[in-house]
Amino acid sequence: MIRTGKWIPIYGQEQALVLSPKGNDLAGAALQLIEARDTLGPEAQDSTFLQSTNAMLQAAQRNEALAQLPIGMPDC
Repeated sequence: MIRTGKWIPIYGQEQALVLSPKGNDLAGAALQLIEARDTLGPEAQDSTFLQSTNAMLQAAQRNEALAQLPIGMPDC
């Protein structure tokens, strides 16, 4: 049996969650995108929007395909 008079458990310092300022300002980035788009002519607005949309859709499809890959050890 261990007996101490004033023992207190210590768990270390708790670290605060730090969010990236870049990832945290999504609304600001969207507003900048809309403002930049408005400076383009109508034809450039359409083609730029379609290119950006296609790039985002392709990234989402790649992400979905990667999410479907098994991450565990294969069954033998």
